[in-house]
Amino acid sequence: MQGKPICPYCAWPMRRRTRSRGNVVGIIKALLVLVLGLVILVTLFWTIVGAIIGLLMIILALGMGGTRTRVWQCTNCRATFQRA
Repeated sequence: MQGKPICPYCAWPMRRRTRSRGNVVGIIKALLVLVLGLVILVTLFWTIVGAIIGLLMIILALGMGGTRTRVWQCTNCRATFQRA
């Protein structure tokens, strides 16, 4: 079993972290898809196709707009390195 990696700058152990970043364009796109999905859901709810498309668009919008990066972060100096 492998141990925790060691920081090359200060020789302290590192821990796993996930960094979340959202870009403005991605967040705006996600909000537009969310609003469009809500409009389709409300206006076409009486048809099964409208309800399915609206719900799918809402669920899709929840995952859009941001990125997550898996990194190793030093416990001492807070240096970060990308994980595989």
